[in-house]
Amino acid sequence: MKQPQGLKNLFTAFGAAALLAGGAALAGDMGKAVIDDKGVVEESSICDIFDYSTLYKSDAGILNSVALIGQYQGQYHSVDSNQGSNSDWENRRVRL
Repeated sequence: MKQPQGLKNLFTAFGAAALLAGGAALAGDMGKAVIDDKGVVEESSICDIFDYSTLYKSDAGILNSVALIGQYQGQYHSVDSNQGSNSDWENRRVRL
């Protein structure tokens, strides 16, 4: 099938514009990154959970504070293959 000449010219123009736009985007300094630091970033991690271990705290009385401390070690595995699948949770150590 033969394409009309106007359609070929249109595709050629779009291709040339795309190449020029891509070349202009790559013409800048590749070593610099633009960072938008205007937003508020709240940093947190899994270690923040240890800030909530104090269950009771008082300045008066015999008992000043009660905190929950301990250690947990466990693991989870999940396998899915063409020979079958398996998943399990293993609790190894819990100390409070």
